[in-house]
Amino acid sequence: MKETFQKIIDICEQNTDTEGTLSDIRIKAKNRVIRYEWEEKYGIKLDSRFAEYDCLRLNDYEFVGYYKDGYTCHKEGYGRSISWSEKGKQPVDEWIYEIGFSTGAYIFGGDDGQQQLFQDFFEELRTYKPDYEDLHNHNLYWKIENAKEIMSQFKVILDKYRVRNREELKSRKIAKMEAELAKLNK
Repeated sequence: MKETFQKIIDICEQNTDTEGTLSDIRIKAKNRVIRYEWEEKYGIKLDSRFAEYDCLRLNDYEFVGYYKDGYTCHKEGYGRSISWSEKGKQPVDEWIYEIGFSTGAYIFGGDDGQQQLFQDFFEELRTYKPDYEDLHNHNLYWKIENAKEIMSQFKVILDKYRVRNREELKSRKIAKMEAELAKLNK
């Protein structure tokens, strides 16, 4: 099937149309070739929602995107770059898998006691050795060829911390209520 889509790309690149239909077809065919290549090379399977040539939001926290030149994009303020990259590193001509939490600990709810839970969660994700990090914004980035393990484990890790949060939330509520009762009994 990969070869068929490659032929479609070749035909579209050899021809032009004023409406952009061939360009749209080429992009979708190129997307399919990339999906096949990633599955062959890295064991990474993306579903059919990978509709854009250069990006796919998998869910609220996961994203796959192409970074043409992170240095130029960051400097000029357009395109895709890492906002507060540790050590100033930026991807150039790379497909990147990103996990990000712009709200930090609030992914587990609005309770104040979740800061440590989130830190533990985020540190566990960091053990998968991201290629780039934006610790200020809680974003981790892996080159696509290094992403298979974290992609397969992310939901397992997230679920583990959601369960822990439910258990700890009960304890925090009990402690808060006990403190309020103690105040009332004075």
